[in-house]
Amino acid sequence: MYMEIVLFVAALLFIGFILFTKNKRSQSDLKKDNSFPYFKISALLTPAELSFYHVLKIAVSEQYDIFAKVRLADLIAVNKGMVRAEWGKAFNKIKSKHIDFVLCDKNTSEILCVIELDDRSHSQVKRQQRDEFVTKVLDVTRIPFVRFDVARTYQSDTVSKDIKLAIITEVLSKVNDDSSEKILSEPDVHTDELSIIKERKCPKCNGELVLRKVSRGQNKGHKF
Repeated sequence: MYMEIVLFVAALLFIGFILFTKNKRSQSDLKKDNSFPYFKISALLTPAELSFYHVLKIAVSEQYDIFAKVRLADLIAVNKGMVRAEWGKAFNKIKSKHIDFVLCDKNTSEILCVIELDDRSHSQVKRQQRDEFVTKVLDVTRIPFVRFDVARTYQSDTVSKDIKLAIITEVLSKVNDDSSEKILSEPDVHTDELSIIKERKCPKCNGELVLRKVSRGQNKGHKF
């Protein structure tokens, strides 16, 4: 009886050793397989991005959902009805580009603002060309856009104000383009967004609408 138990245990150990060796060998073979030349990246965000992300959470997380490293092609689309070759060319320009951070409405997931964090790499010619293209695309598609320089520290209040400024400016711009004087004078318009604007409140960030003039940046001199 004793010998049977010893033989049984020895058999289990032998089988376990065979399985372990086979599994280890298969993992080693998989790593050497050129069809799977991949490895896990240690973190989704770089240290600079992570630092800003924490500030962003303090500044706006109660108002918006924050998403990181979003593909540009998930924010905008190419117009339909184009020649296939032209459509493909236009799509190729956006499919591989990513945005650092995107703010969305908590209930509808509407895209409200795009944020780019500029480090030293943005001084490179190729990177500047990429930034110029992205800026133009976001301007054409009317997505509020804010850039922040990488810094050791950030003021969450300043970050929040800059974001709200970008959102409010775009909201007022849309109202003006839609013949705002006629729309806002209509007593029978039943739109939540317009009613909020009548009350001098931004429908996106709930900030007070005050007539101001941009003193710096690409929109310098514009009133909003």
